[in-house]
Amino acid sequence: MSPSSAFINHVLVAIYRVNPLMRKNFPVTQVETQLRPDQYLISKTDLKGRITYANPAFIEISGFTRDELIGKAHNIVRHPDMPPAGFHDLWETLKAQKPWLGLVKNRRKDGGYYWVQALVSPLYENQKVVGYASVRVRPSAEQIAQAEQFYQHLNKGRRSNHTLKEGRIAPTGWRRARELLHMPFNRSLRSSMFRLSVMAIAIVSGTTYLALSGAWRPIRNPAWACWYWLALPCLWATVGA
Repeated sequence: MSPSSAFINHVLVAIYRVNPLMRKNFPVTQVETQLRPDQYLISKTDLKGRITYANPAFIEISGFTRDELIGKAHNIVRHPDMPPAGFHDLWETLKAQKPWLGLVKNRRKDGGYYWVQALVSPLYENQKVVGYASVRVRPSAEQIAQAEQFYQHLNKGRRSNHTLKEGRIAPTGWRRARELLHMPFNRSLRSSMFRLSVMAIAIVSGTTYLALSGAWRPIRNPAWACWYWLALPCLWATVGA
């Protein structure tokens, strides 16, 4: 991790030791509970992170009762393996009124653990943030392995060429530039949307130019007609590329 990230993580570790609101929960076991593919853990908190709503799936997986969760700080399910820098990134993202999407290892009441991919977003009322909502789903084994390795590096204070950015494990320095260059060719949703935008701009720009210049005659020119009817299927294929 970068020197600044390492410093932040060391500072937050020190805060954990003296601040009871950020304490780590013990004991822990190595017993994992996996979410089912159809399970969605949903919770809401106030601005101070106190739980105001927990859906039945969250209650079931956490091992706590509803009464044990409502009104308590959401860190009641925090696992000690989660690096402080991860929650620093979470709160910095939420303070900027942006959604946070990342992997979290949570602790059950019995000491076991479960991994989730969490989307945390601000809740608005009359254009003001009044709390936060979190939706968690089951991550893939590959996502868990990547997050687990990176979180271990953070907890051990090892230097890395990656950092957490809005929940995502993001490269720093020249690796960041390389990732941006590779983005159009990745098979991610973000990359698909980028390719879609580029293709849409190209089609609209080309069609507009041909129409204004009078060079586009789909009926009279079979070549232009062929280009036009192939454009939309290509645009559709670009999304799933």
